[in-house]
Amino acid sequence: GGWGQNSLAPLLDADGWPVIFELPGGPVTLRFTTGAGDVDWFTLSPVGTAVVAATPAPDSTVPRNTSLDFTIRNFNSTVDPASIRLVLDGEDVTAHSAVAVTADGATVHHDPGLFEKETSHSYELTFQDDADPPRAERFTGTFQTSPLGGPGVFVIEAEDFDFDAGQHKPEADVMPYLGGAYEGLGAVYNVDYRNDGRPDNDLYRAGEDPNMPMVLTVAPETKQRGDWTVDPNYALGWPQPGGWQNYTRNIPAGLYEVFAAMSHDGTADHARRSQLGLVVAGQGTETQTVIPLGVFDAPGSGDWDAYPLIPLTDGADGRVVVDLPGTSTLRWTEESGNLDYLVLYPAGPPPAPVDALIRVGTDASRPFKLDDVYQTIPAGEQVAEQTVANRETAVFQVLAQNDGDAPRRLSVRAAEQAVPGWVIRYRAASAEAGSDITAGITGPTGYLTVELAPGESETLTVEMTPQPVVPGGDTAFVELSVSSDPRVQPGADVVRAVTHVALTTQPDLMIANHREPNFAGERVFNLDTVRQTRYQALPAGVAAWFDVLLENHGNGPGAFLLQGTPVPSGASVRYVAPRPLLNFDGTSGWIGLGGWNAGSQWTLEAWVRPSALPG
Repeated sequence: GGWGQNSLAPLLDADGWPVIFELPGGPVTLRFTTGAGDVDWFTLSPVGTAVVAATPAPDSTVPRNTSLDFTIRNFNSTVDPASIRLVLDGEDVTAHSAVAVTADGATVHHDPGLFEKETSHSYELTFQDDADPPRAERFTGTFQTSPLGGPGVFVIEAEDFDFDAGQHKPEADVMPYLGGAYEGLGAVYNVDYRNDGRPDNDLYRAGEDPNMPMVLTVAPETKQRGDWTVDPNYALGWPQPGGWQNYTRNIPAGLYEVFAAMSHDGTADHARRSQLGLVVAGQGTETQTVIPLGVFDAPGSGDWDAYPLIPLTDGADGRVVVDLPGTSTLRWTEESGNLDYLVLYPAGPPPAPVDALIRVGTDASRPFKLDDVYQTIPAGEQVAEQTVANRETAVFQVLAQNDGDAPRRLSVRAAEQAVPGWVIRYRAASAEAGSDITAGITGPTGYLTVELAPGESETLTVEMTPQPVVPGGDTAFVELSVSSDPRVQPGADVVRAVTHVALTTQPDLMIANHREPNFAGERVFNLDTVRQTRYQALPAGVAAWFDVLLENHGNGPGAFLLQGTPVPSGASVRYVAPRPLLNFDGTSGWIGLGGWNAGSQWTLEAWVRPSALPG
C-alpha cells in the first residue's frame, strides 16, 4: 500500500506450496531475482517438520472416492506420531485414520468413503515435533468434489465420436474405458460430425474430411476419470458455432445428470458454452431429428488446459436429468470452448410411469387412444392430424395421466416446429393463473398439472391457427412430452399434434375508374357485380376508361381465366395490358393466367367506346 511499507511474502513453488530446501552449512551464495516491487531484505526460517504433500490439495476439485493422504517430513526435528490429529469437516477422524512412521517423517491416511458430488469440505492436520519445547504445526485446506469416482458413472470421450455413418465401438460402452478405441477411424461429414475443420492438429482420428482438429492434453489432471486414467487423452479444439459431434453408446437405461469437461483461456461469462441433444430419428443419415436436452454454460476456465465440469441445465439454471433408454445417440453442439469428455452421473431410479394421449377436437364422445402406450418418439395414434384453412383454428386435446402408484404433479413441455405466421396457444381449465398456459408450457420448466391421484388425469387443449401469410400446403406440428419429474428430458411419453393448411384458390376482381385511388370490390366475391361496379357518363364517341385489378386471394399458386361479356351492338371494347400477359387477346378480352403466387396482382385497362348507342 506504500513504497515505505514492507511486508513478508513466502517463497512458493509452481503449485503454491512453500519452498523448503536444505543448506550444507558454511558460506553459500543465494541469487535473488527481482520482479516487481522494491526489496529490503529476506530471511531464512528454520523448519522443524512440515507437510510436503497433501491429497486433496488445498482449493482442488477431486472425485467422490478420494481419500485423504498427507506426508510429513522431518527436517531439523522429528515429528511426534502421537501428536498427530486429523479433523475432517469439523469432526476428529484420527481414530479412523492410519498413521505410519517413515524413515524421514510420517504419513497419514484416511478413507472417508464416498463423498456427495459437488460438495465442499475442509480438513485440518495438526502435529508437534520433538523439540524442547515442542513446536506445533497446523496444515489446513478446503476442497470440492466432482461427479466422478462413484458407481454407475459413464464417461464419453470427446475424441470418440461416431464413425462410418453412425457406427460406434462397443469397447466405449464398458466402464472403465481407457480410451484409444477410435484411433485411426474416419467419420462422415454431416452424419457423424460437422465442423469445417483445419488442416493442422490432425490427431488421433484419420480420414475425416474436413479434419476435426484436436488437442493432446498433457496435464495429469486432464487424464483422470475418478477410478481410472485416459492416456493419451485428446480434446476437441477450435469449436465453430453450429458444429457438432454424435456419440452413440449402449448406456445402462436410467436417469442421468450430464456434465461437460470444457476449457477456455478467458474468464468471461458464457466463454464455455455448448448444447446437448438426443438423436431420435435418422441416426446414420444426413437427415436426423434431434431433441434438445439442455445447455452447458459457464465462465471461461482461464486456461485451455483447465477443464472444470459444467452441469447440463435448462438454460435457466435448472438442472436437467436425461432419461436414456439404453443404446442412444447423443449430439454435442459446439459454441465456445474446447471439450474433453462428458460425464453421465446416475440420478436415481426411473421416473414413475405417466401416460400422454391425444385426440382431435373437444368432442368428449371421441375417445383418447393408445392408453398405457409409452413412446418418447410419437407414432401411430399418438400422432393426431387436422387440415384447416387460413385463420381457422385446429383444436387438439391432450390427456396427461398419472399411471404411477402415488399422487404427484406431472410436468408437460411443448416443443414447436412451425414457420412464422402460426399462432399456437395452450390452455388448461385447472391452471392456477388462468387458462392460457402458453408461456409456461413452452418455457424451460414446462407446465405442472394439479396433483393427480393414481389413475387421474388432466386435459390440456392445443390451438393451432395459421395466419393469412402461411402458404397453402404448409404443415406445423407440436410435440407435448409428459414426465413425472420436471427435470427429466425427454418426457416419458410424447404425443404430436399436426396441422396442415388447406390449399385454397380465390380470385379477387376489382374495378375503378381510370386513376381512381381505390378499387371497388376488394374481398367481395359474387357473380352479380354488387359492390363491384363503376359508372361513367360521357358524350357519344368518347371512350370510357376503366382499370381492372385481379388478385390471387388464395394461399397458394393459382391459375385463372379472365374473360369479358359479349360486346353490345354499336359499341367497341378494347382491353389493354400495361405489361405482357400470357395468352392475352386484347379484342375478345380473355386472359389465361397460370402459376400466380398468393397475393400476386395484375392490372388491365378496359376502353369502352359507345359510338352508336343512344344516350
